[in-house]
Amino acid sequence: MRYWYEKENGSLLQFEKECYFKFMRDYNNSQLKLQFSYDKCKRFCVDISLPFKVSPDMPWRTFKFHIVYEHNHPGRGSDGYFGGSIKIYPMTRLKPGFHHLVRDSTGSCPYICQVKTTNSEEVNGYKAMTRVLRWIQVYCIWEKTGVDIDK
Repeated sequence: MRYWYEKENGSLLQFEKECYFKFMRDYNNSQLKLQFSYDKCKRFCVDISLPFKVSPDMPWRTFKFHIVYEHNHPGRGSDGYFGGSIKIYPMTRLKPGFHHLVRDSTGSCPYICQVKTTNSEEVNGYKAMTRVLRWIQVYCIWEKTGVDIDK
């Protein structure tokens, strides 16, 4: 079996890595850390440590995520939509009760909800990280005030 990252001489894998490098350049924070690897199931993974400051009166915080690319990436489902092939697992301890998480198939590891789209080009590392930034913002505001600004 050939995995998605082996097809087309690895061009999709190179594209995904470039998406993360572009995000790093655009985010422009020297404390942002990024590492690529493969897990025991031969899935492409990204570990990221992301400093974030929700507002000027709040201190910087670092959020850590483990990102897993499923073998069906970019993940076109039977409904015709792309998405769901990139799972972003928060590794930072979160306040219980935040509902913007989905349980994985084993029911044990919550990950960040991802969008469904008809455009496969929107299912990539850069877009995923922009959604992570929004997720962190929503989480931090909810954590401080109890208000879910995405509800």
